[in-house]
Amino acid sequence: MLKDLCAALHGDTTKNLTKIFSLTTVLHNHSASGIRNTQDMPHSDSISGFFIYLLDQFPTNTTQVLTTFIEATLSNPEENIRAEQYSATLEIAVKYEKAIFEKCNVSIVPYLERLVCSEDATQRANGTDFLSRIALIDCQVNWSIFQEEVSKIPREVKILQLLLTKTIDVNNNVKMKALSGLTKIFSGGNRNTQKILRALLKNPPERDEEIPGIEEVTEVAEEFPNYLFHLLQSSLAHVRKNSLTLLENLLAWNEKLLESGGFFEELARLVDDSSSLVRRQIISTLNTLMKTFPQKEVVIKGWTRCILRLMRDNDGKIVDAAMESLKMVIFDNIERHEDSSTTAAQMPWITLRTMMQQEQRKVLRSAMDSWIRNSIVTQKTLGIIESHTNTENATEAWLLLSLVAPKMHTKDPDRVVLAFVDTLNSSSANLVNQHFMLEIIHAWMPHFSRTTLNNLYNPIQRHLSEGNLPTSLVSPLYNVCLKQRQSAEMEHDREWIITLNAIAEDFVWTHRLQLTSSEWEINQKMVNFLYIYSETSMDLTQKPRQRFLDFFYQLLRECRVTQASNPEKCCTLVIFVSRLAIRDTDIAAEVLPELGKLLKTTQHKSVACNIIVALTNLCKK
Repeated sequence: MLKDLCAALHGDTTKNLTKIFSLTTVLHNHSASGIRNTQDMPHSDSISGFFIYLLDQFPTNTTQVLTTFIEATLSNPEENIRAEQYSATLEIAVKYEKAIFEKCNVSIVPYLERLVCSEDATQRANGTDFLSRIALIDCQVNWSIFQEEVSKIPREVKILQLLLTKTIDVNNNVKMKALSGLTKIFSGGNRNTQKILRALLKNPPERDEEIPGIEEVTEVAEEFPNYLFHLLQSSLAHVRKNSLTLLENLLAWNEKLLESGGFFEELARLVDDSSSLVRRQIISTLNTLMKTFPQKEVVIKGWTRCILRLMRDNDGKIVDAAMESLKMVIFDNIERHEDSSTTAAQMPWITLRTMMQQEQRKVLRSAMDSWIRNSIVTQKTLGIIESHTNTENATEAWLLLSLVAPKMHTKDPDRVVLAFVDTLNSSSANLVNQHFMLEIIHAWMPHFSRTTLNNLYNPIQRHLSEGNLPTSLVSPLYNVCLKQRQSAEMEHDREWIITLNAIAEDFVWTHRLQLTSSEWEINQKMVNFLYIYSETSMDLTQKPRQRFLDFFYQLLRECRVTQASNPEKCCTLVIFVSRLAIRDTDIAAEVLPELGKLLKTTQHKSVACNIIVALTNLCKK
C-alpha cells in the first residue's frame, strides 16, 4: 500500500516518499516481531528493507530522500540523542548508503569530503566516523551495462586519503574517530581498502593489480608513520593507544620502520605512561612484533627493555600481561634441540641472551618461580632445556636450569656433575656456564648419588690444593666442598681446611717477592692461593701468623704509592686483607684506617669500588 501511495497518480513522488519516510522513521528503531510469511514479499519485513526495495521502483526519488536522511543524520543530528541510539542511526544510514551506491551509482563520499572540512568539529567527527564505517563494508556498483559511467577509481582511495588526513585534525574527537576507524580498517576493512593499504604501506608493496587513482593518497600515506609518531605525544590516552595500535600494524608490514630505532625509544618512554590502556597496548604491540620478527635483534632488545620494566609495574594486571608475554616468548616456543630449526624455536635463546646482557636475572628468577607454582615449567620442560646444554645455547640453558634448581630437579641430576667435572679438566671451558652449573650443584646436592658426590669432591679438592682454577671459582668451589662434607655429616672435621690453609700460606709466603715487585703482573695461581687462604682463614679459629700479617699490612700501605702503576695488584690486596679482617677485630683495626686513606687518594674506579665493598662488608659484620 505504501508503495502504491508513491505512484505519480498520487502527486509528486519525491514529496510522497519524503512524507512516508518521515512518518515511518520511528520504525527504524523497532525490530520485527511475531510470525510472518515473507515468501511472497518482494522486500524484507523491516522498514529499511522496504525503502531499499523502493530504490528499484523509484530510483531517483528514493535516492534523493535517503541521501537527505543520511546528510541530515551527519550534519544535523537530534539534540540530546544518546550515543548508542546515534550509533544505531548511523548503521541504518550506512545500510542505505550501500544500497544507493550498489543500485544507483550514487556515492556519499563527495559530500563527506566537504563535511570533514567543515568548521564545525562535531560535523567533522560525524563525517569521519561515517567514512570509517563505509570502509568496512564491501560495496561495488552492481551494474551490468553502462559500465562506462562507473568510476574506474575505487572510492576507497578518497576514503583512505580523508581518514589519514583526519588523524592530525586540530580536534581530538576527530582524531580519535579517524584513528579508531583506521584501526578497524587495518583488521577488518573491505577488499578495496585492504588492497590499497597493502599497496601503499607494505614493504615491498603488495600490488597484484594496478589500482587507478592510488597516486592521490601516496603522499599522505608516506607521511602517515610520522603522524603516528607525533600522536604518541598526545595528551589523550586513547589517541596514544590507537596510534600505537596503528604503528604496530605498520611495523608488521614495513620492517624498515624499525631500523631507525626511534620506535623503541618512544616505546621505552611510554612504559611510564600514566594510562594503563597505553601500557597494556605496549605489551600487545611487542607480542605482535616478536611473532613477526622472531630473530630481529632490534625487536628483541626493545622487547626486553620494555617488558622487564613492565614486570615491575604498579598495576597487577600489567605485570600479569608482561609475565604472559615473557612466557610466550620463552616457553611457548621452546623446543628440543633436534627440533629447533624454525626461527620461532630460536627466539627463546636469542631473547635469553639479550636478557643476560642486560643483567635482568632477578626478574627472570621471579618469573620462573611463578611458572613453577602454576605448573608451566614441568619435568618435560626441564628435559627440553637439558637438550640444549651441549649446544650453542648452552649458556642460556644452564641459566634456566640454575633458576629452576632451587624449586625443581631433573630426573637425572647426576648429569650436571658429570658435565661440570668435564669442564674442570678443560682449558677452554666457559666460565659463565661453570658458575651456573655450580649453582645447580649447590641446590641439587641432596639428590646426587654417593658415587657422584665422591666423583665431584675429589677433583674440586685437587684443583683447590693445586691452585689451578679460574679465580672466580675459588669461593664457589670451596663452598661446594663445605656443603658436600656437611651432607656427609663431616662438617665438624676441620682437618682438610687446616691442610688447605697451610698449602695456600706456604705458596704465598714462598713466592711473596712476586707481590713486592713494582712491575708485578697478575699471577693467577698467586691470586687463587691468596683467596683460598682468606676463605679457609675465615673458617678457622687460629689467627694468621704475625709476620704474615705484617707483610701484607706493609703492602697495603705501599698501595697508596703503587696504585697508579698497578691498580690490579691494589685491588687484589684490598680484597684479601678485608676478608681476613672480617673474622678478626684486631686485623680490622689495623686494616680499616689504611683502607680509608687509600680511598681518599685513589684515582682508580676499580680500586675505589673494591674498597667501598670491603668497608660495607666490614660494617655489616
